[in-house]
Amino acid sequence: MDLPLLDLGCGTGQLALRFLEAGYTFVGLDLSPHMLMMAENRCWRYVAAHKARFLQEDIRHFRIGTSFGMVLSTYNVLNHLDSEESVRGCLRSVRACLPAGAEFLFDFHTLKGLNDWVGKESNQWENEEIESIGEFDRTKGKALMRLKGRIDGRDFEQTIVNRAYPLSELSSWLIKEGFRQIRFSRMDDLQGSLEEPEMENRVLVVAG
Repeated sequence: MDLPLLDLGCGTGQLALRFLEAGYTFVGLDLSPHMLMMAENRCWRYVAAHKARFLQEDIRHFRIGTSFGMVLSTYNVLNHLDSEESVRGCLRSVRACLPAGAEFLFDFHTLKGLNDWVGKESNQWENEEIESIGEFDRTKGKALMRLKGRIDGRDFEQTIVNRAYPLSELSSWLIKEGFRQIRFSRMDDLQGSLEEPEMENRVLVVAG
């Protein structure tokens, strides 16, 4: 593939490193400067060789001025977008940097998946203790996961918010933003096509 790959919500660069080691060039976007620093450190050889770039960008609206052979987003990044406007802004930005025939692949928690995601859990390791308590409002498609605990002697508390939307709505937004071919697959069957994707906890969306 001559064109580089683009990763939305690249985090610490774990996925980037796999693709870079396979010979691809790579651009990663994330809003967190700390995550981007870790990604650059992880992939420093490829950054130095101009094979990788990591940019601080808001995936709800970005303009890089480069075409990509594929755009990826993993670990349910799009579930963090909390409105139709935010999701469609992301899709619009992706469509603008994809040439004809290139695809956008992303995983997505369904409403069923978010409902199963929340709950109460407690874990302890040698120097870590984490407790999670979640709640899900199906009418809004909104899940809250509250995390608190202690890591390396430091207390922390964080709330993670995820949103899910009916997949029929997601398909409609993809079409309105210029995508023409849309397929929902299982995470372990990337070539397949689901007849009832809402019955899955998480789906892979392939849009081109």
